Amino acid sequence: MARHDYMGFSETLEEDDYGLIIDKDGNIKGIWVPLHLEDVQELPQNIVNACKLYFDVDPNDESNYQTIH
Repeated sequence: MARHDYMGFSETLEEDDYGLIIDKDGNIKGIWVPLHLEDVQELPQNIVNACKLYFDVDPNDESNYQTIH
């Protein structure tokens, strides 16, 4: 089996990419937001839909901010 060089999470994302951080138990732990979009109040709807569908969490709901970093 070929070995691959380790790439950190941030090194695998492009400038406009978002990333989901999932813990070892399959729970959403965080959302990586592009640096230039950190001040945007809400995440894109397709990311919100994925979080709701797969994790039953609305990342735009402030009550979930303790769950998602």
